[in-house]
Amino acid sequence: MSKNYKSWMQILVVFIVTTLIITGCQKKTEEEKSGKENPQQQNQPNTSDNPVEIHKNGQTAETQAEEIIPEIDIMSLAPLMPQPDDPRKILENVVKSYKNSKSYADQGYFEFVYIDENNQQQTTHQLCSFVFQKPNQVRMEMNMGKMVSDGKFLFAHAGLSKFYNQVVEKHAPKEMSIKELYGDMILSQMMQIDAPPEVIFLPPQIVLLFAQNPLLTLVPDDSNVQLRLPEYLLSDDRSQVFPCDRIDVTHKLTGKRTYWIERETNTLLRMEISVDHISSNQKIKPVSIKFELVNALLDPDPMQMATFEMQKPTLSAPVSELLPPEMFLLGRRPENLTCLDQDRKSTIINAIGQKEVSVVLLFVSDPQASQICRTAMEILQNVANHYANNKKVKIFPVSVDTQDVADNTIAETLQQWEITLPFFRQSNQALMKELNLTDVPTFLIFGQEGNLQLVNTEVLSAENITMIVDSALAGNEPQIQIRTLFNEQVVFFKEMMDNAVRYDTFYTESTVTEIAEPTLPQTFQLKELWKRTDYLLPNNPHVIGPYLFIPHDFQKISAVSSDGKDLKLEENQPATVIPKGISEEMPLHFLRSAKTSDAKWYLTATGINQKQLFILDGNMNTVASWPDALEMGKYEIAAVQMTDLNGDGIPEIVAGCRLPSDETGRIVAIDITGKKLWEVKSSEPDQVVIVFRDKTPFIWTIERGYESTDFAEFSAEGVNLRKWSPESREGLLWKLFADDLDSDGNSEVLAVLANPGQIFVAGVNTNNGTENSAQNPVFLWQNQISPGSPGVKSFDFVTSGNLLGDSTSKEWCVASADSTISFFDKSGKLLDKFVVGKLLSGMATARWNDDVPVLILSTNEDQVGGSPSENSVFAYQITVQEQNTESAEVPPQSSSEPESKNEAEQNSSEPTTSESVSFISNVPLKLGMFP
Repeated sequence: MSKNYKSWMQILVVFIVTTLIITGCQKKTEEEKSGKENPQQQNQPNTSDNPVEIHKNGQTAETQAEEIIPEIDIMSLAPLMPQPDDPRKILENVVKSYKNSKSYADQGYFEFVYIDENNQQQTTHQLCSFVFQKPNQVRMEMNMGKMVSDGKFLFAHAGLSKFYNQVVEKHAPKEMSIKELYGDMILSQMMQIDAPPEVIFLPPQIVLLFAQNPLLTLVPDDSNVQLRLPEYLLSDDRSQVFPCDRIDVTHKLTGKRTYWIERETNTLLRMEISVDHISSNQKIKPVSIKFELVNALLDPDPMQMATFEMQKPTLSAPVSELLPPEMFLLGRRPENLTCLDQDRKSTIINAIGQKEVSVVLLFVSDPQASQICRTAMEILQNVANHYANNKKVKIFPVSVDTQDVADNTIAETLQQWEITLPFFRQSNQALMKELNLTDVPTFLIFGQEGNLQLVNTEVLSAENITMIVDSALAGNEPQIQIRTLFNEQVVFFKEMMDNAVRYDTFYTESTVTEIAEPTLPQTFQLKELWKRTDYLLPNNPHVIGPYLFIPHDFQKISAVSSDGKDLKLEENQPATVIPKGISEEMPLHFLRSAKTSDAKWYLTATGINQKQLFILDGNMNTVASWPDALEMGKYEIAAVQMTDLNGDGIPEIVAGCRLPSDETGRIVAIDITGKKLWEVKSSEPDQVVIVFRDKTPFIWTIERGYESTDFAEFSAEGVNLRKWSPESREGLLWKLFADDLDSDGNSEVLAVLANPGQIFVAGVNTNNGTENSAQNPVFLWQNQISPGSPGVKSFDFVTSGNLLGDSTSKEWCVASADSTISFFDKSGKLLDKFVVGKLLSGMATARWNDDVPVLILSTNEDQVGGSPSENSVFAYQITVQEQNTESAEVPPQSSSEPESKNEAEQNSSEPTTSESVSFISNVPLKLGMFP
């Protein structure tokens, strides 16, 4: 997963995401001893005490041969296993064999051995079975999930009791693919192998069968590939012995993986993963990891293949996408809220009209459930203590023990748990039955109107619960945020899978980008002007003249002056606002701005996957939003730009949006009153830039195909003018950015091209469009930058600015995934670069302090590259060095990950003095920003 998702969601998870995502699987553990292999010798095949071994379930060849197949003379097989050929050639032959096969079948498993918190060795075994018949017949059983396609219909089930009545049912695709196999987030989580995140998130046989180039994942670039001595594997039925070539693939980011390749058929029978690069937490220590596929067969006999039929669970309903059952309960008011207090008096949980928030814990005193119920009850006790003086918060520990359990038994149990709360009873379990709940403990939170704001069968922290309660007390509905967070995760999951398929690599993103050590620039000198550390998760700082606007804390926008000090709204209040009407479930990532012909400024604030964008005036007042409440669930915003489209002197907003209903994209134009002007289809709505030709605005996007990407151009009125494929390129189009660098009325466009292991930035011309493809824009120049995805999903990782002191010309400023920042001029010349070394979350340029160039960086708190990042905003003065100077300061280190759009054309006309800025012309300013 991306760094952004990890760091950002670490905060949001605190709010509720743990109630939505059904991760973690029931584990069967058993104690098991582990053995060590002999160390590998440099540039030589490994040797061992017994050069011919059969490895199976920890037994040696001699033991198994004597007990199972004594008729085989093990040592006589040694001549059949001469030194194999070049290891890369062997792996290439494996890929070819899988591509040429018409069918495949295995009965494998994933094994994870670890030391638990009690210093006991445990082993997790998870089913990892796959059967495939080209083009679209599949039977997949992995971990808890099952999927079957008979060629006409596809059925899938999550395997957990809480999903027993949901079965994914749809038409089978014409050709099976990774996106079809892993298209449903919850189902995919149920089919995920429960491995540490550093392990590839797809089983190796899926990569071999469906990736375009499996070696990109199995053998990453810059890997050290070596042979080991051949060895033998024993089949699961212990009737066959397979001679295997063993190949070690070692990479600095992913560690060592050993592939066991069956000689005769080029079939992968085992994959062992070194734990040296696996980060262990405080509770467990990894010992060994392997995929065991010893029964794998390419083009097996039809009799050896499983049937492509699925028995649906009884009473199951067909769905297009699995949803947590909690999603159907949120916002409801149950009917069965009556329980008995300890005096056997009837009590109503969350009585209507009382404007109270109720926290309910359903528990049992049964000894088998006592430990987890005790933990939950201790949390509830802490919550009760926190709200001891707040009469608007009611605490209900509700025993759902059956009637045969005496009140005294429950009281004694609570006393043993050191719980002082009075308990209630609902022995008929009517509330559980109404809500179709089967697990205890279960937390329920009712809002002031009596509607469910939380249904959680996991154990939340007291802090999580109090945050939800506080929000409900303020009159909000946290359940809306729960739904939004779930939808966000679905969108993010699909984007992650899309990116993995697009770039044909299937390691988790967190493993493929390593933050480099910080370095100094060579041409430029950076002097720190100021630093702010009081913002939570600052993102994408935005400059307007001598002022800096910073989105942070999810919904807040703060304004500071060029010296980094707070501006004032009224009296001593800092210039920090939450746009009027914004819901708490809408984190803000992006600010865009433009001014009217009479110098009034407007801002647009929104975020990736959010339901609305907000339009603010120069006093940071919300003047409009889009879409309205009736259409708010229709769109998910992916990109936003702001400019004057029709030449009337008033800016409009251009937003790229996804439609969750049918997974299509749209480009939408909105005026500053929030009125939609037009809407057109787009396959890649997160790539929207405004391109000027002869001062006339056009909208450029990317059209995504199966194996290619194209440019698409729309007029300011939304007319689809043309689409073209660049003839010269090193990789697929990934991102677009635009700005008029030389102020001549024609935009320069920067395209980011991506191939696995390689990322390029390329300048693109903006020729007048014609139907003649020869007249279409082409790449003018190209430079490689550090590969990988920036670590913060919302990061605008390309911007532009006057960096060389020439106010009439701008340069490109590009951040790479390893936290390298590169500066390019209009012609593509590399002016300078340096490594920041921390997790970058935003970047901007300005002309402050007597027109001196300034670089602004924001970082998010994270632990990357061995150097801790922090939530900070930095401003650096840029000067050009005559020669290398020893006084250059190293900026805050960063690790980044891409995601968004550029400010584009309006920056070229931004005012640079307070006198030239009349944010809202003749209206007195509350901000005190502009003297």
